Amino acid sequence: MVQDASSGARFPFQDITVVGTSGTYRDSVTVAAITSPSDPAANYGIGLALGHPGTFTVNVTASGHEDWTNTGIVTRNNLRCMFHSDTVIANLIPGRL
Repeated sequence: MVQDASSGARFPFQDITVVGTSGTYRDSVTVAAITSPSDPAANYGIGLALGHPGTFTVNVTASGHEDWTNTGIVTRNNLRCMFHSDTVIANLIPGRL
């Protein structure tokens, strides 16, 4: 989930790219914009690396904000639903143009 570091707002954001890497595995998602609370990405986050357990580094970029990186995010298989979904909140700091 992406949110503003100072206000906690989950919109508006533009040109959001989320990249997750674990060893040689890499997955990425780009979202053009999150403009309102009704946008699915504002409420449910941005899905990444579904069904791929591992220890991930996640990098988030968004227009007008500093890049955000978090390492050591562990996901694992879950016998009931194939994978375990972890929620990571990227608190983006305004500043990068």
